[in-house]
Amino acid sequence: MESLAHIPNYLVEAVDDLIHYLDQSVMLQVQNIPQKSASKGKARVAVLFSGGIDSTVITYLAHKHIPFDEPIDLLNVAFENPRKIRLQSEGNTGGKQKHKKKIVPEVEGDTCKSYSVPDRITGLHEVEELRRLCPERSWNFVRNRKAHGKL
Repeated sequence: MESLAHIPNYLVEAVDDLIHYLDQSVMLQVQNIPQKSASKGKARVAVLFSGGIDSTVITYLAHKHIPFDEPIDLLNVAFENPRKIRLQSEGNTGGKQKHKKKIVPEVEGDTCKSYSVPDRITGLHEVEELRRLCPERSWNFVRNRKAHGKL
């Protein structure tokens, strides 16, 4: 397969079936959530959102089956990285440095770089893509921070 822009003929039916059944499954999960479970402006639906392809597709499909005036909460969990904290405070004490020091991107809303982990970074990128594709929806990116050893 040269490109994802073109689906080979022998895969078209399988891809269409996958999308159909996944869409139906998500619809069944979100269609009967009681209205009383949320007050005006509060989300009735929340998705555990890493920003990976799976959580992004499920979120988009949920968007199709919920009234546009209802927000969707995107729950993003960042686990504190103790190795990153140790390197920031002590430097590389384990011998010679094999790689150049990575520049950790600053994540808006997270004051501590130990929470600038891949799921937080991809989650923030994908929520912006959802906002671009579905501007009529209010997307609530909910940051959850879990300290190392505190589950």
